[in-house]
Amino acid sequence: YMDNMFNGCTSLTSAPTIPNSVTNMFNTFYGCTSLVTPPTIGTSVTNMWNTFNGCTSLTSAPTIPNSVTDMTGTFEGCESLTSAPTIPSSVTSIDSYAFYKCNGINTVTVTECSYGADWASNQSYDVVILHDPQMEHDFIHYEYKEVNCTEDGNEEYWVCPDCNRIFSDEKGTQELQEAPVISHLYDEQTGNRGGDC
Repeated sequence: YMDNMFNGCTSLTSAPTIPNSVTNMFNTFYGCTSLVTPPTIGTSVTNMWNTFNGCTSLTSAPTIPNSVTDMTGTFEGCESLTSAPTIPSSVTSIDSYAFYKCNGINTVTVTECSYGADWASNQSYDVVILHDPQMEHDFIHYEYKEVNCTEDGNEEYWVCPDCNRIFSDEKGTQELQEAPVISHLYDEQTGNRGGDC
């Protein structure tokens, strides 16, 4: 654990590498107002609650590893930050204070269908969505439906309601631009749908 380890060290300008054995970075650099250079963060860290809160001199953010689940208030008050780190798909807790008073940040990058993507959609940032081929979508399945004289039909397809992407296969590897609708030819003059109708 490294919770509160450098809390209030106002003269600290650079931080040591965080070992892979560390899991908790709660308040680790809280109030380190002279910290300019962030540490490399180990791959086992899960808790980054308030890790850099109040680091007003921090000019760049570290890469957030895919182990991190909590980014509550992580960069709150980091007034010198001009870009946000990519929020990994592992994050399951993040709040409106994650980048509060980071006035230089206009854009956040998140992974599709993640908690971070859902969070970002309710914030005022421009959002960049990363497509992750390993991401598991929570699909809605549409079975094949035969066309008839009153209703269009469709080929079988799957839709992810979180990212609104459409696929022709249940594994989400064959993306479609639109739903595969099957319809009769429609004659606007007569109102007939064509075929044998």
